[in-house]
Amino acid sequence: MIRFLLMESIREWKILIKNYLLEMIGLIIFFAVFLQTVKTIIRTIYASDVSLSDNLLMVSIIICIIQLLSIISQRNLVFEIHPAALHYFFNSPQLNLVKKIAFIKKIIGKLVLAFLLCLIIFNFKLSVDLGIATFSMFIYLIAGSFIKWFKYNKLNFIMVALLYACTSLLFVLSLSKMFLPANIPLFVLSLFVIYYNSKIKIDWGKYYDDLVYMEKTNNATRHKNMAEMQQIAIDHIATARHSLKIYALPLKRSNALLCKALIETLRMSKQVIAVLGLFLVFALLLNKTMLFSEIPIIGDPNIAPVIAMLAVTTFLVNLKQIYSKQIMAIVDKHKAGFFIPYPFTTIVYSYSLICCLSTVLILAVFCAILSSGWIKSIAAIIISILAMYLYFFTLGNNRANRFVDTVSNIILFLSSGLLFLG
Repeated sequence: MIRFLLMESIREWKILIKNYLLEMIGLIIFFAVFLQTVKTIIRTIYASDVSLSDNLLMVSIIICIIQLLSIISQRNLVFEIHPAALHYFFNSPQLNLVKKIAFIKKIIGKLVLAFLLCLIIFNFKLSVDLGIATFSMFIYLIAGSFIKWFKYNKLNFIMVALLYACTSLLFVLSLSKMFLPANIPLFVLSLFVIYYNSKIKIDWGKYYDDLVYMEKTNNATRHKNMAEMQQIAIDHIATARHSLKIYALPLKRSNALLCKALIETLRMSKQVIAVLGLFLVFALLLNKTMLFSEIPIIGDPNIAPVIAMLAVTTFLVNLKQIYSKQIMAIVDKHKAGFFIPYPFTTIVYSYSLICCLSTVLILAVFCAILSSGWIKSIAAIIISILAMYLYFFTLGNNRANRFVDTVSNIILFLSSGLLFLG
């Protein structure tokens, strides 16, 4: 059985390499060039007098918050098994071996993640404390995986919340105290969580359907079948379940579009939000820390503010494009024959309002962390909002919109300069 699973994995990798050879070569070249930058960053962290290990209590609390967000927003399967293996071995003793393989893969992944996180926390310096922290982190991450598995299988909410609260409390105590015996209660509780896994009722039908969907997506990606990938995405959106629906809001004719824009914002892809957020995080790290100080060009104090301006502008431009596509999607439906009883200006106003409110909230937090001054921050936010409004209200005219798009991007870049340039 293991031989067949290994052969299938090798076959999948051969197809992936065949269809994405040029992309993989490009990634290898990129990582080869970027490796020197990674080495410089590691040396800088290693030689730094400031260490995250000096405030382990805050670090452990942040990790608990991230774990909570991961549990709440969990979308992917926790333990992945090939659907053919589950189908073939379901009523046989070999299924236990298949589940053990999936568990071992999860253990290896969490162990590597825990070690890398602890290396960063302890400035890449090997020590006994690093080993103790890695053990605590690893046990907590594994327990978190099983808690997500319980949530996936519709375990009682109180039980899931209680397991998370207990493991998080013990993790904070064990990591902040850096005392090996403090890990014993966490280890015992984690063993109980793993043992309790055999007591819950697994929805095998739902699990198999999700495995099939995952394999269809991976197979279409490996074969570079764009048509199938698009159809899978459309089918997934059509069948996706959402806890917040438009009729749950105080719906009126005057605010229907506003409610729709709000819901689309809340349903925005978490991956897209994370990628856009990285631009702001990069801008903060570049100007508030010495992390990139030894890197050529990027670390230059005269060039760093300009690079940070580009990062913030990239975030704002992408945010603007996301909402403009949502506006044009409604307009295109209207042109295709779907009657929408609102003029173009009302559609633009509803979506642009939500976009600008999101921009104000994000930039306000960003400016507060950056400490760029209230006057400059308010000016930058107002100019950014006006530039976005200017762009949104010209979406109906393609020729004018292309010109205004370029102008608004330049305005966004210049407005971000108020935050970084003295």
